[in-house]
Amino acid sequence: MIKILNRYVFNQLAFTTFFITVVLTTALWLTQSLRFVDIVICRGFSMTIFFKMIIFLIPDLISIVLPISTLIAILFTYNRLLTDSELIVMRASGMSNFALSLPAFSFSVVIVTFLYAINLYFLPISFQKFKDMEYEIRNNFTTYLVQPGEFTTLKGITIYVRERRRTGELRGILLHDARNQEAPFTLVAEQGLITENPDGLGITLFNGNRQQLDSKTGKPNILLFDNYTLDLSVIPEEKIERKRKPYERFLGDLLNPDVGIETPTMIKKLYAEAHQRLIIPLTVFCFTGIALAFFLQGDHNRRGRTKKIILATVFCGLLEILLIGLINLSERFNFTIFLAYGMLVLCFLGSLYMIVEKIKRVDKKT
Repeated sequence: MIKILNRYVFNQLAFTTFFITVVLTTALWLTQSLRFVDIVICRGFSMTIFFKMIIFLIPDLISIVLPISTLIAILFTYNRLLTDSELIVMRASGMSNFALSLPAFSFSVVIVTFLYAINLYFLPISFQKFKDMEYEIRNNFTTYLVQPGEFTTLKGITIYVRERRRTGELRGILLHDARNQEAPFTLVAEQGLITENPDGLGITLFNGNRQQLDSKTGKPNILLFDNYTLDLSVIPEEKIERKRKPYERFLGDLLNPDVGIETPTMIKKLYAEAHQRLIIPLTVFCFTGIALAFFLQGDHNRRGRTKKIILATVFCGLLEILLIGLINLSERFNFTIFLAYGMLVLCFLGSLYMIVEKIKRVDKKT
C-alpha cells in the first residue's frame, strides 16, 4: 500500500515538474531568441543558423529553471494533497512524516542526477558550440562588409548595399575602390554576390557600370557591364584563436587549470565556476527539505498553508541568493566556498530534523 502511495506522489511530482519546466524554459527561450532575430533579418543568415544558436541555449536554461520548477512542484503537489485530504488519509494509514517525504526526496535524487549531467557535460558542450558559432558570425567578413542601408569602409573600399536577401544575393550596390589612390573607380550594379575562394574574397556584380575619371582629361569613363568580378583579397580575414570562457570548460579543466598559461585572477574564476556547477544542483535537496519541513509540521488550515508556501519560497530564495553571493566572493576570498558547502549541509540537516521531529502545535483558533 505504501509503495503504491509513494509511486502516486512521485508521479505527481514528475508530471508537475515537467510541465512547469517546459513552460518556464519555453518562455525564457523565446525571450532569449529575440536577441538573434537580427542574424536572420539584417545579416541574411538562414533559419538553420538561428535555430541552432537558440537550441544551444536550452541546457543553460534548464539548469536555471529545473531547481525552481522542482520547488514549485513540491509545494503545489503537497498543497493539493492537503487540500484533497489525501495527506490525512496517508497519515491515517500509518505513514510518518519521513515516509511522506520519501517520494519527494527520491524525486530530488533524480533531478540532482539530471542536473549534474547537464552541468558537467551538456552545458559546456552547448556553450562551446554556441560561442564558436557566435564568434564565427561576428568575425565573418561578409557579415559586416554588407550591412543593408549602411556605408562601410574598410582598407580603401567603401560599399553600400540597399538590400541583402537570405540567399546572399545583394541588390542596389554602390562600391568605391580607392586602394589605388592614383586610379580610384566606382562600381554601380543592380545585383551582386560576395564569394569566397582559396585566394580570398571577391564580389561579382551584374547589370551595372564602372565609372573612373581620366587622369589626363578629367572626364569620366563609363563602362557598362553584364558581369564584373572584383578581387577583394587585399582585405585580410583576421582570425584570432578564441580563448575558452570558464563556462565553456569541463570540470576537469576548471579544477586543474594550466598555471603556466592562466592568470591568478582567471584561475580563481575557473575554481568559482567549478564549484558553482557542483553546488547549484545540491540546492534541490535543500529546497525539497525546506518545502517539506514547512508542510509536514504544524497546523494545516488554508491560512496556515498559504503562510507556509510563502515562507518556504522566501527561505529557498534567500538560500539561492546567499549561495551565489558566496560563490562570487570566492574569486576574492577562498574560504567563502567552504561557507557555501557548510550552508547547504546545515540547511539540509535542519530541514530533515524538522521533518522527522514530531512537533505538535495547537491551533488555538480551531
